[in-house]
Amino acid sequence: MKNLFLFTLICTIGLFSACSDDDDNNQPTIDPPMQEDGAYRVEGEYNATTIAFTSMGVKDTIVDKTYHLSKAGDLLIKIKTPFIVMGEKDKEGYLSLGNITIDSIPLTGSAENYSFKANDFTTSIEGAKANIQGTIQGKVLTGQLVLTTKEKVTLTLSFDAQQIKNNENQLLKMTIDNKVITQQPTFVYKASGDFDYITFHVKPGTDMSKVELFPTVELSKGAISNPASGEIVDFSNAIYKGKNTKFVVYTIVSEDSTSKRSYNICYKQGGDVSKNSFENWILELPNDFDYLYKPTGLWATSNHGIGMVKKISTLYDGGAIVLPYAAGKNGKAAQIITAYTTGQASFAPGQFPAIPVITSGSLFLGDFIIDVSNTLNSTQFGIPYYEKPKSVKGYFKYTPGEKYYYCPDLKNSHIASLDPNKTDECALSAILYEVDNYENYLNGETISKSDKVVAFAQLCSGTQDVFKEFELKLDYKKAYDPAKKYRFAVIFSSSKDGDKFSGADGSSLVVDEVELINE
Repeated sequence: MKNLFLFTLICTIGLFSACSDDDDNNQPTIDPPMQEDGAYRVEGEYNATTIAFTSMGVKDTIVDKTYHLSKAGDLLIKIKTPFIVMGEKDKEGYLSLGNITIDSIPLTGSAENYSFKANDFTTSIEGAKANIQGTIQGKVLTGQLVLTTKEKVTLTLSFDAQQIKNNENQLLKMTIDNKVITQQPTFVYKASGDFDYITFHVKPGTDMSKVELFPTVELSKGAISNPASGEIVDFSNAIYKGKNTKFVVYTIVSEDSTSKRSYNICYKQGGDVSKNSFENWILELPNDFDYLYKPTGLWATSNHGIGMVKKISTLYDGGAIVLPYAAGKNGKAAQIITAYTTGQASFAPGQFPAIPVITSGSLFLGDFIIDVSNTLNSTQFGIPYYEKPKSVKGYFKYTPGEKYYYCPDLKNSHIASLDPNKTDECALSAILYEVDNYENYLNGETISKSDKVVAFAQLCSGTQDVFKEFELKLDYKKAYDPAKKYRFAVIFSSSKDGDKFSGADGSSLVVDEVELINE
């Protein structure tokens, strides 16, 4: 019986398949490296023609197993197993193998004849050690794995395999080297967690019809793209306009030509944000929803947070929490609302957040890109800013909700209790902070405690029945240096403690005629 179990174990290992870590399967590459980079030449999948093992005098053979090798560096390869449990616990033959990683295995040789070897690497089997060695000649992988348990039982696995072409069609990264680019291409995801589109930022005033851009792309091993990496691409019409955006489309075809995938690319431009009347609104992207709108320009909202709550649960049946308001100070305005979303513990802790009792609305300069593991990371506050801001002026009115809910623990946002002695307040904030490059930003978790903040202003208010003028005068904590890079965030929140998942259901903040004033 034990021999049969060991046979099953080795068959299941199939040497090493990296299904536990997709990123290990497809190391990014822009163009094929120089020929001496053996790791690039050998990475990929290998289909076994023979696999044989010997244990306690018994020899067996199996066929049709696949192996995965990935690049770990120049002339270095990496092999990784999945998590394997064999048999029933507390019964004879039970064995838990776990993840075995052999990292940075050196390749020796050159051209079409490489060798590799690694000794005494550990496994999750207590006290077990393993050795591996082999050769890669052309596209043929030949080798041997020897596993020795602490009871001195030795398993010897021999294998021959033929390299096969990769069927992955991923665009892993895009980079654009041009001085007009203020933020490199970023992947944007839907509330469902699926990829939706890629966006990058360009400097204010840039005439994209007169700019030549040569994006380089990193793809799944062996895949090809159209347009090709380094090819001139015309983005002049691909400015972000919500669901009316005219995307540039990249098509990625897998190495084995069996699958292809399209990627939509657009750009956002840091135009004039000095005056904001909130007259024009566009249907938001990602395109999970048909009822979420945002003001035109570089404003973002927390609408996709409430959309995600509504999509995955029955706890909330309302609409957007940032929306156009018809009776503004002049014409339309922006209304920001706090919603009661009931509260529910995470169904996948560490991978998906709990649904909070209170979800505060927010309108801000920046981006909202969903991070399902930590919702506070979704708010990417601030836009690249090239002048020294002095203040932010505008008009607001505010009505707090009747029932205030207090959440005592941010890690348990689904738990909050009524506080009859508390009345909600809104928060209007302006924050200038320094960045090393424009790919960096502060979010809902970091902006209140970061040492990168240079200047700050905030107004908190209770009930304000009619429109009232406000002015946020920035208080500089550090000297402004025009040679440095900055992001400027203007944030309007319907509950000042919304980032702590506390506030009142139905609190409503309306803002209009917002003006950014520079020195």
